[in-house]
Amino acid sequence: MNEPTAQNTGTPESTRTASTDSAAHATAIEPPATTAGATRRDSAGFCPQCALRELQAALTPERIRAQALSMQARDGITTPPDEYERRLSVCARCERLQGSVLCAECGSYVAYRARLSAATCPYPGGSRWA
Repeated sequence: MNEPTAQNTGTPESTRTASTDSAAHATAIEPPATTAGATRRDSAGFCPQCALRELQAALTPERIRAQALSMQARDGITTPPDEYERRLSVCARCERLQGSVLCAECGSYVAYRARLSAATCPYPGGSRWA
């Protein structure tokens, strides 16, 4: 004789035991395979690609620059305002600048890199800030 299970007794899914439903549950939470342009969500509906896009949209050049300028000025640590502006203008004319914010040579946000006194321009063949 067959033992009654949650599936054939009409027992609500929320009252099933872990041992009864473990194989089905493991399959149910597996994210779908992705294809080009598709996103992958976890069991809570979180999509890392969507979250990254939201963060990137919030990181505008103006906001990044404002954050860099909000760093407390300290001798030997941060650049003076005129040097900071000079460095940024050099970066703005550089062909290695991506999206008005990133250095393609090192991957850093130029607004932060230019703010640090010890930082140098990573341009191949020598710093353009020199």
